[in-house]
Amino acid sequence: MEFSGSHILSIDQFSRSDVEKLFNIADSLEPYSSKNKVTRVLEGAILGNMFFEPSTRTRISFGASFNLLGGNVREITEVSSSSLANFFSKPFCLSVNLSLIIFLEINKSLLQNKQPLLQ
Repeated sequence: MEFSGSHILSIDQFSRSDVEKLFNIADSLEPYSSKNKVTRVLEGAILGNMFFEPSTRTRISFGASFNLLGGNVREITEVSSSSLANFFSKPFCLSVNLSLIIFLEINKSLLQNKQPLLQ
């Protein structure tokens, strides 16, 4: 699987070799997570952490990980259905302002037939 530019909606998208590749990469990053090494590889990058369902531990761990690699985090945690529809009608604003977008617990049907948010 080519990970760059891909939308990841389900674990079913991954083959066993894809999962092994991800775990190998994660293992190589362990010295950074344990703070034995420091990197600023994501300096200047902005993560859009968009959680439409409550998940404090996951939201905080994603943000902290991004910060440890030098990036900044912007969060959206509570969105009404009307503002969500407006949000998906303006993907250009997101692609200009965010380097990476993480959605959690969003209805897959909202993403169907939409243009990629980041190109």
